[in-house]
Amino acid sequence: MRSAAAPSLKATSSSSSSSSRRPSRRERRRRAVAVASTNETETKEEDQTKRIAIVFGATGGVGQLVCAKLLLDENRRYDVVHAMCRNKETGEAKLKTKNNASSASSSSSSTNARLRVTEVDVREEKDVEKVLDAIMTEGGEEAKVVVDIVCCLGTTAFPSQRWKENNGPEQTDDIATANVIRAARKICFNERNTSDTNNNNDKSRFVLISSVGVTRTDSMPYVILNLFGVLKYKRKSEKYLEQTQKENDDTFDYTIVRPGRLTDGPYTSYDLNTLLKATSSERRQVEIKLGDDFDPQETSRIAVADCVAFSLASDLARNKAFVIGTKEGDGGPERDGKNSSFFASCSFAAKKSSPSGKSSSKCSLKVHAFQLGSVDQDELNAPKIDISLTRVKKGVKIGEGAFGSVFLGELKDETKKGGKTTTTRVVLKSMNKKMGRDVDSFYQDELNVLNRLKNNDGAAPFIGVAGANVYLVFGYQGSTTLETCLRKGENGCFEEVKRAMGEPKATDAEILKLGAKTLLESVGKVNAASIIHRDVKPANILIAEESYGKSSAKRFVMIDAGAACDLKIGKKRILESGAIFDPTYGAPEQFETTGSGYGFGGMTKNLLGVNFGAKISSTGEVPTEKFDSYSCGMTLLRFAVPQLYSETSMSSMRTSLIQTYGNDLRKWREDGAPVKGALFTQTSCDFAVLDEANMWDVVCDLCENDPRKRINVKQAAKRIK
Repeated sequence: MRSAAAPSLKATSSSSSSSSRRPSRRERRRRAVAVASTNETETKEEDQTKRIAIVFGATGGVGQLVCAKLLLDENRRYDVVHAMCRNKETGEAKLKTKNNASSASSSSSSTNARLRVTEVDVREEKDVEKVLDAIMTEGGEEAKVVVDIVCCLGTTAFPSQRWKENNGPEQTDDIATANVIRAARKICFNERNTSDTNNNNDKSRFVLISSVGVTRTDSMPYVILNLFGVLKYKRKSEKYLEQTQKENDDTFDYTIVRPGRLTDGPYTSYDLNTLLKATSSERRQVEIKLGDDFDPQETSRIAVADCVAFSLASDLARNKAFVIGTKEGDGGPERDGKNSSFFASCSFAAKKSSPSGKSSSKCSLKVHAFQLGSVDQDELNAPKIDISLTRVKKGVKIGEGAFGSVFLGELKDETKKGGKTTTTRVVLKSMNKKMGRDVDSFYQDELNVLNRLKNNDGAAPFIGVAGANVYLVFGYQGSTTLETCLRKGENGCFEEVKRAMGEPKATDAEILKLGAKTLLESVGKVNAASIIHRDVKPANILIAEESYGKSSAKRFVMIDAGAACDLKIGKKRILESGAIFDPTYGAPEQFETTGSGYGFGGMTKNLLGVNFGAKISSTGEVPTEKFDSYSCGMTLLRFAVPQLYSETSMSSMRTSLIQTYGNDLRKWREDGAPVKGALFTQTSCDFAVLDEANMWDVVCDLCENDPRKRINVKQAAKRIK
């Protein structure tokens, strides 16, 4: 500024008759114009430096949220955000905002203008180089571009649909990630694109999303998680990134983020205005520790995205690798929305030197509780959380399945009555932390089905989601399932059902008919909504002891929609989601068995399981309502026959039914209805209650091997008098 302004000032001084004379109005105006012109020139020079962010794996859960955080940053750190994905059409559908007739329209248009969705196959290094080269030359050869890269590439630890088309751990977590690192170093991280090597915050940054446990694959539970090499390949990429940075220290820095089991959305997203729908008004305690010796139970995707966004602008995260976890917190101070705020109260504090004089590399980053999500949901038109987590109190565990644990709980009413806050008994379901299982997708599938069944009298009353997908909340109608009654044994099963149904004077045959009829009616109502429950069995049948809303008592209702199939999503998506059900109760047209063996475990087409003996595989057929018909028949058979109360005995009977009798119940009974008992003994079944209720033929017709001849639940219910 001084060099440009000096000639003007000198000319003014030489033309003055006295150095102390006050400049005229014209002279002052000329000086001001000269200074303004200089400022404008300098601003233009500074504006020639363009800062862009490139996000690989942008259509994944974390990738979507990272794109949203960078685009919606109020400081507008990035001129452009490039979302790199395998399919451009899919990427635009997930990330492009929709222009509504609201005040957010101009904001949506601005966001879209700064977002570039680019198609790239990261498994091919030349393809990555070609795309990055095109991005770097957008502003012309003379333009100065500073690039930050976020790599969110990854796949499941165990075989799944995501492994299709050569997308396993080695191809994704090793080869593809290494391709991105090499191409970035070659094309994006060079002297022309380094703003100021003396300013660490102005250097390019490469943020890699990795995983907890990458350096501890010899200890549990990471030994199991690494069975197919996912942690090994992630660590290999980490090492390559660290070594590349050391060799190119003057051009870029790195940050490695190691989350635990990922929770929260997005599971699906239609645009950026709804992308942060999983953002909770509840607070979470975020824990971050350097290295890899911290074992968080879970990590919110939202917290990971926040961490990435803040790491890009923070010198504290420069060339560091740390584990991040989240848990329920007391709701500490809110952040101020600035890029540095995530680490504002954090301190990397190395431990004191050991007695040997060597300094320990173990450090910890202390982070206070903060409110997840730095974007106002009202401004984004994002959906609200159904139920605030502060209204929910978790009680004792009452059940557990393959993907979820169930607890009793209390829900505080939103309105106070008589000056006091009242509470309602509810049932809470949370996701289980299963290694190697894509729990999140199953959770989202179940949530979609529950929302469709919200006013359906055939299923337990669903209230909504508490917190950021922390609990599924149901109205309380009791905690007794048919399975808990069966475990009472021959002398206690029917008595327990009578108590729960409020019919203590009923005979066993009468209570069997009442339970059967209400079960078939409930399943029929679910099927009428184009939902196939696909997991009808005693453990998923609740005996409604109390009414809740429009849901009446004294009947059997369905719970646990985790395996349910929504026929309205279309055949393609149904087949892609795979099949999951219990073969002990599953319809024979849905699975095939090869080999021999004793008993069935839970079976799924896409999840890793262990089966000793018989090998079970899904036929891949789209289920129909006849699937649930068969399961109802098997369930009622077990309910009526004391010798089948044991899960082991029931599993053994079904194995024998398939291998020896061709799924023909009548042939099985004609042969004496054998079933294995304790210590390899064999006994015959007692059909007295079933015959007294005149239900044998109903059960057989429900369990007809040919689905075309099998009756549906509505027809079966009408035959029970």
